[in-house]
Parts: sequence; C-alpha cells; structure tokens
Amino acid sequence: MLNTLHSGNRLRVDFAKTPQQIEVPNLLQLQQSSYDSFLMIDQKDRSKSGIERVFQSAFPIHDSQNRLSLEYLGSEVGRPKYTVRESMERGLTYSVSLRIKTRLVIWDRDENTKEKLAVKDIKEQTIFIRDIPLMTDRTSFVINGVERVVVNQLHRSPGVIFKEEESSTAGSKMIFTGQIIPDR
Repeated sequence: MLNTLHSGNRLRVDFAKTPQQIEVPNLLQLQQSSYDSFLMIDQKDRSKSGIERVFQSAFPIHDSQNRLSLEYLGSEVGRPKYTVRESMERGLTYSVSLRIKTRLVIWDRDENTKEKLAVKDIKEQTIFIRDIPLMTDRTSFVINGVERVVVNQLHRSPGVIFKEEESSTAGSKMIFTGQIIPDR
C-alpha cells in the first residue's frame, strides 16, 4: 500500500509494506526547551535555575577594602517590543531586555581596626544589563532583521598542533606551523 505525504511542494511516497511504528521526534524541541528554561520568561519562581542561578553565583561583590558590597536581589526579563515579523521588516533584533535589581551597601569602618561597624548607606537600583535575543517558534533567532540558526560544533581538544605544509608561493619549500588550542 502506498502512503503519500506532501512536504511543501514535494510529494513523498512510502513504499513500505509495514506501517511506520516510530514517530519521528522533533529534534529542535530540545534546543527550544533548553533556551526557554535558561531565560525562564513565563515562570513565577525563578530562584534556583537558569539565568537567575548564573547571577546568584557571581554575587555579592565586595571592593578590595571591604567598604562596599553589591548584592543581587533578582532579575527581570521583559517582553519583546516587536513581533518576529516586525523585527525582520525593520532590520532589528527580536529580543527581550534583561534587568537586575541590586543593592549597594556602604559600610562604616573603624579606621584603626578596619572592622565593619555599621551600615552607612544602602542604595537599591534596577540596572539594565542588555537585550537578549529571543528564540522564535521556528527555533531560530532574528539578528538585525536576518533569521539565523544555531549550529552545534565539535569542540577541538586543547593542546598544540604542529603542521608541515608545502608553500603555495615558494615552490617546493616546506613551511612548519604551530597552532595553540586553549583550554577554554
């Protein structure tokens, strides 16, 4: 029995005698769900994972004399200003704004012992960090009005690689090159 499937402007014909048992998975769904869980836009409790966890690992920040400390209070991921279509038409990046709420604590210190005595001043402020590109429903990004996709690459092992190549300009002369691949 012939099974036909229309895919765009192409016709696919399946000549198999047995019906297909395994559903073809949506392989891009893994990237979509991973990116969504990193940004956590629609979730109420954003305290333990994603971008929230990244900020929590970097704060608090203290100055070298221990007079100031910058504390992290939370993050806000905004809503996109334009739709995907509007971003493409205007040549813009389809993105959301990332803001963090911080608290700067200024300590009063004893000049002799250099110990913290009391809190001198506290300032809280919401700071704009940057616009973060937002993944579309098609698992792509719109950057400067152009749709782009993420392609995974293999990571080359760190170390030093030496090559011996024949020169393209100096005839049969051999050129020895070295390439350093860092750990990061």
